[in-house]
Amino acid sequence: MRYDLNKIDEDVLGLIPVGESRILTKDIVSMVGVSERMVRESIERLRKRVPIVASREKPFGLYIASDEDEFQRGIAAFENQAKTMMKNAEQLRNTHLKTWRYDLNNPLWRSHAQEELHLFMDNHELIAQFELDGEDTTSGVMTLPPEIAKMVDEGEQLIFVRIKGGIE
Repeated sequence: MRYDLNKIDEDVLGLIPVGESRILTKDIVSMVGVSERMVRESIERLRKRVPIVASREKPFGLYIASDEDEFQRGIAAFENQAKTMMKNAEQLRNTHLKTWRYDLNNPLWRSHAQEELHLFMDNHELIAQFELDGEDTTSGVMTLPPEIAKMVDEGEQLIFVRIKGGIE
């Protein structure tokens, strides 16, 4: 047995071809008789000293790079995968845990998270401004015109409902 390689590492390394041929991880799993996780962990350990790369285009699979071109293509494939994963993480960061269903059904609903409500009182138009709180679509802040604000007791909550058809 080679220095600090365990039996699984030895078996996995023995199955990975050098150069043009490829082997799929699932095939290594079935030949070695261990879990996919164990094979992947073995490959990670082996990569510390062996130039094991993977082809993400036909022919797919793992192989040990035999020349500089294969080696560089293998590194480029990993770098592209890392970029894709970072992009996916950023996209995920921009989704909203509480409101993704709203976003899926109506991507424009957030554009209505800040609006003005036009009220008419004694033949005067009054404008109330409101803004939803962050991701929460059930509460927000409304700035009332002074004419209406003086009619509301301090600490009193007002509920405004928008009815389809524009009636407010």
